Amino acid sequence: MENDNFELAAKDYQAAIDVRLKIESQESRAIGGLHHSIYLALRRIDPLKAIDSLNRAIQLFDRRIAKAKEENRLEDAEGETSLSNEMKEEVKAFADAIDKATNGAVSGVGFGAQAAEESKDALTVQPRKKAKLDSSADAKESSDAAGASDQKTEG
Repeated sequence: MENDNFELAAKDYQAAIDVRLKIESQESRAIGGLHHSIYLALRRIDPLKAIDSLNRAIQLFDRRIAKAKEENRLEDAEGETSLSNEMKEEVKAFADAIDKATNGAVSGVGFGAQAAEESKDALTVQPRKKAKLDSSADAKESSDAAGASDQKTEG
């Protein structure tokens, strides 16, 4: 990300996730960190994908918390909970900033992929269709208006 090629950085982080998924658990803390890195890379160029990536990290850490609690590893659960809560606050703050910057044009941003999908339609500009007018009615209105003005000038 040093050369400001954020899109390429996000792709590289995703490639790293793909490699890590082949060699370690889906709940790996490193994979959660990579999802957070994707968020950091994309937040300026694709905020909706960025939030989706951060939500993936949150989901991963929430699964780690549940597993730690099941295995009675309370210290691990506390550390993961703190990290998850920080990311949840980050999602909310970033989503609020997007809503404020767009005057609410992009709502529901904090809901990741669903919001991204829903907002695609909202952000697509559709051309307006011109209403077809009855040309004979237009002609009649025009001639009536012209006749009325002629009568006023004659009188």
